[in-house]
Amino acid sequence: MPAPARISSPRAALRTLLTGRPDGAAPWVRAIGEPGDSGWFGPGSTTWRVHADAATLVGGIRALLVQAMHPTVLAGFDQHSAYREEPTSRLQRTAAFVTVTTFGSSEQAAAACERVRRAHAPVRGTTPEGRPYDASDPELLGWVHLALVDSLAEAVRRYGRTAFDLDDYLAETAVVGDFLEAAHVPRSAAELAASYDHYHPQLAVTSASFPAHRFLLDPPLPAPMRPAYRVLAAAAVASLPPRLADLMAARPVLPAAPAAVLGRAATRMLAVMLGRSPAAAAAASRQS
Repeated sequence: MPAPARISSPRAALRTLLTGRPDGAAPWVRAIGEPGDSGWFGPGSTTWRVHADAATLVGGIRALLVQAMHPTVLAGFDQHSAYREEPTSRLQRTAAFVTVTTFGSSEQAAAACERVRRAHAPVRGTTPEGRPYDASDPELLGWVHLALVDSLAEAVRRYGRTAFDLDDYLAETAVVGDFLEAAHVPRSAAELAASYDHYHPQLAVTSASFPAHRFLLDPPLPAPMRPAYRVLAAAAVASLPPRLADLMAARPVLPAAPAAVLGRAATRMLAVMLGRSPAAAAAASRQS
């Protein structure tokens, strides 16, 4: 694993966690400012406002926890991902994908989805229970998309500063799921509930669930990152509805009630500390 970037402040620690760089200026962030159109959403969209909220930090962790509740999706992570050797890699890839598809030009957003397609192409195997899987399966892609958009929206609703209409958000973000050819892409709150009803019978706690959830709740991050990450992870768990909370195989360091309070305080503090999203700023400069 490459040596971690030098971390000199809490802001640098968080930027490093999400982008791999203390200044947050990863190549994919800088590229968003290059000439191009308004992208799939554009200024004034619900998606731009939601994804610029610092509470999406909680949402990203929540999405990984929820995605791992599907045993077949988890088997793909375990068998084809190096996330245990590179503990920030999965979160950074998720952050990069969401950021580029949100704030990038249409060309950049489509290219980000194509990279996901190429990465999924060789991801095939058999679960410990003997079920074959293919990461390009629309059913599995549908679960990953559902967990992501629901987690980002729920985290911002609970902990963020951005008021938004869930139906508008889901209708907009459906373009990403459709481009990836995912199944059961929700376009409204009613469809979101229906998609969860469809997938819930497929979810389970298995022998692989505990190590995966334990790792996601407290990965071996550099010391400056760990306290803040643990609070955000606990807040992510506190935001789960009962039927998903019951599928958590490991427990965070904080119980739900204080985690929710601290999570709200932490995201408000992070919003002040981090300032404006570098990606949103780059996207705005592209429009000028």
